[in-house]
Amino acid sequence: LKKRTTQANDTFCPTSRHCTPRGLFADTRSPTLSGAMSQPEQTTLLHEIFTALPGILPIFIDLLGVSVVLPLLPVYVNSLGESATWVGAVLAGQFIGQAIGTPLMGAFADRYGPKKALLAAMIGNGVFFIISAFEMPMIALVFVRLFGALSNATGGGQKWIIDASSPKHRDVMLTLPMAAVLLGFLVGAAIGGVTGSWSLSCYITAGLSILAGIVLLPFKEPKDAAARAQTRAEESLKAAAGNKTATVSDGFRSLGFWLASAAVFGGGLVMGAMTTLAGIVLVNVYEEGALTGSIMYYIAIAFTAIVMLTLYPLLQRVPNREFVMTFGLFIGGGALALCAYLQTLSSYWPFLLCSVPLGFASLALTMVQADAVLAAHVEVISPELAGTMMGLEKMFSFGAMGISPVLSAALFEFDPTAAWLTMAGLTFAVAIITSSIALVKGSSLAKARLLPNASAPSDSAPPALKAV
Repeated sequence: LKKRTTQANDTFCPTSRHCTPRGLFADTRSPTLSGAMSQPEQTTLLHEIFTALPGILPIFIDLLGVSVVLPLLPVYVNSLGESATWVGAVLAGQFIGQAIGTPLMGAFADRYGPKKALLAAMIGNGVFFIISAFEMPMIALVFVRLFGALSNATGGGQKWIIDASSPKHRDVMLTLPMAAVLLGFLVGAAIGGVTGSWSLSCYITAGLSILAGIVLLPFKEPKDAAARAQTRAEESLKAAAGNKTATVSDGFRSLGFWLASAAVFGGGLVMGAMTTLAGIVLVNVYEEGALTGSIMYYIAIAFTAIVMLTLYPLLQRVPNREFVMTFGLFIGGGALALCAYLQTLSSYWPFLLCSVPLGFASLALTMVQADAVLAAHVEVISPELAGTMMGLEKMFSFGAMGISPVLSAALFEFDPTAAWLTMAGLTFAVAIITSSIALVKGSSLAKARLLPNASAPSDSAPPALKAV
């Protein structure tokens, strides 16, 4: 630090409090901020994927735990003689916990590194699934799942993946969390469907979480502690020189952040309503068990994989990515409206084939596109805010997933058709508003535009904002 301080003092302009292009601060990590910087070492996509694997594993385990709950919960609640409303309440507790915990774990990963955040997530996940295995009042289960979801792996996992990826491969790398989600749902649904036991499935998930934490121990982070310490030292030097460093408030002024957050909020509405109502319909209307629910999730995963392999590459070619990320919301809203009719048919197969599969595909298209949009905007503002901003974006998604199950389950008790159509209407409203703003503003990744009050940074603004 002393050596770098001396170097910085030697290169400051005598007539300005800002550093010259030859100085220390011209050599930043982001190629968007300095044309004079040396090019980063080129890495292959395969190498980056292998580097990101330790960050993908905890996301897989996290969603495995969620998918164990989904097919078993309606059966478990029904076996206890409780109202279907408790299905929505328990899922709401799970997703609200994730909404609160994801930005906190993302900020923790930014500060102390993703490895520590992921280890904490795996330990917390294991402990609370062990507690969930015991029979307890439903209100207690709601809070157990809420506190268990606080220590989730989404923020730390995405931070690890972003640190492991280069700008050239970032769009592809940001599909890896969704791949982990789908695989987690596949394995979790299999565990729930095959065992048919709530407590045994919870014990298995707890064991896998603790095992994932042990597997993570020998791996090194893509960006080690020394690099993070050096970054903080450089930011301290910039502050001492009169240059402000980028903060979360700068991220809040990014139009890309709010568009991405609105899109994933709509995706959360679809996901929360679809998983809650589909489970209730299968158990209460068609009188099917956990195995049928697991089959529904297998179909959903296969269909989503096909959509991501065929439709997603085509959508990447559209210049206005902020507009394209709302495409999945229109699919999700249509799927919810369609289910209002399908649930009235005598056979459950049309419902099985169209409900959760379309909902999953909708969420996947929306989430991956939104993550790519936000990552590009954060790269311009400050790469060091990646974990925090991604976590805040996911807060909107999980927050919607927390609201949606309670609202849809309560509406289902009143009128099953009204439940589907109300959630479809809310999704369409979010999709129309978000896509309209993206079209009117003409927001593009290349310009990374900010909202009006930040569009003309002052001389004391962070270097990233001045570059914009």
